[in-house]
Amino acid sequence: MIGLLSTKLYHLSLIALIPLNSINTIKLSDAIIFDTWMFIIFVGINMVNQKKGIKIIFYFIFIPLFLVFMLVVISPANAIERRKDQSPREPGYVVLPYAMQMAGIGSWVGIVGAVDNISSSETDFYLATMLGDIDGYVTAITDIPIGTEHLVINLIRINFTKASIQTYDRGIDSDPDNQRLVIADKSEYNMGMISMNFWEKRLQFYASSGRYKYHLEKLLDAEGNEIADVDKGDQTGTDKDSGFIIDYTDDRKDPRKGVRVEARRKQSPRDDEYSSQFYVNEYNVTAFVPVGNLSTWAFNIFRSDAVVTDKGITDEALLRADIGIDCSLNPATEAECEETLSRQIEQTIANNKYGTASSLGGTQNMRSFPTGRFYGAHSMFYGTEFRLNVTDEFTPFDIWLAKGIRTNVQLAFFAEQGTVADLAEDLGIEWVHSYGVGARLVMASGFVFRLDAATGEEGFQTQLFLNYPWGLFN
Repeated sequence: MIGLLSTKLYHLSLIALIPLNSINTIKLSDAIIFDTWMFIIFVGINMVNQKKGIKIIFYFIFIPLFLVFMLVVISPANAIERRKDQSPREPGYVVLPYAMQMAGIGSWVGIVGAVDNISSSETDFYLATMLGDIDGYVTAITDIPIGTEHLVINLIRINFTKASIQTYDRGIDSDPDNQRLVIADKSEYNMGMISMNFWEKRLQFYASSGRYKYHLEKLLDAEGNEIADVDKGDQTGTDKDSGFIIDYTDDRKDPRKGVRVEARRKQSPRDDEYSSQFYVNEYNVTAFVPVGNLSTWAFNIFRSDAVVTDKGITDEALLRADIGIDCSLNPATEAECEETLSRQIEQTIANNKYGTASSLGGTQNMRSFPTGRFYGAHSMFYGTEFRLNVTDEFTPFDIWLAKGIRTNVQLAFFAEQGTVADLAEDLGIEWVHSYGVGARLVMASGFVFRLDAATGEEGFQTQLFLNYPWGLFN
């Protein structure tokens, strides 16, 4: 099934390129390069982690050869020409009230503010406050140059004094009704990232380090009834990411033709003596096929794989004692509490044994499902999206609370499918799907305001967010 879908997506892209080549929308050489490498990437990602020998070939032969190909064969002289300046410095700002709803997280209102391209640089500042199911703020300052525009740092701080997150069981066939709501009265995250970019931002290498702290209060059922007190004091931890992006497209922020390859490794150190230690390898490939002079048809494939380096505790009695929930303290909810606790222990044992890859659902993929809806040790996703640019302009606006330059008004039509499993060979046995439409406002600074509406097996969801979907770096 996985191989069949890869072949279908490959042939769809090939069919789309045939008429475009005939009217010289892109060079025939670009089409051959694109078709050949997209086919190899689809096959390679589908095969990786299936067998040890194939994994070694993929990591130590295919990836280095691909990098050499991108750096040598696709030289600056042969590269797809950038459609516009990749370091825009047009100033802009916005200060607006807003309302947000994010499936799996909740809804809230607040004030959002942003200052783009401070002092004619690429440095941006963002601040958003929240009041509702989430109370707190998110702030960031990005693209701070260190001596040169090719070396920058990003700083992000998230501070919530109230947060609620829906959680589900592992697996693609998990019951959507078996959801739980975790309530926290403190959640902090501080992250710093250093990034190097070259060749008009076609190549980017980055590394980040973050530290988090949270304090859980209680566990609720789907109706909001308290199941158990889960207060264990402040919990802390760290995470580290590193990766690269090869952006062989006509524009980094708003591509219309070309291919983008991303790879990332996320380190997940153990939180305590009971948990496992693992890392996650992620690969993301997006192809952009031009349609007419303004629009594009995008194809995406994503793969995430957890690799456990040191297994955690899998003894149920020890984990039950470590969690420390005594369901007998509340006879009215004891049965439900015991059922929920048993499921939670099952999830912990699976995580300690297999690790947990990136989940599916939310703003970046499988947009008809709540954030974090599907997860396991391995996840895979395919998506296609037609982006119809209604306008292509460079229109300044100044409406007191907002100032900037609008470049595109865009409509989008998308279809997505994904699968997760704890064993790599089980990927693709069962799939879930999302179909939807969206509207976007693209700014000269690279900001994309995005509203998506999608439907799938578990109903309808709307997503209001920033930037395009599917990127590892979003």
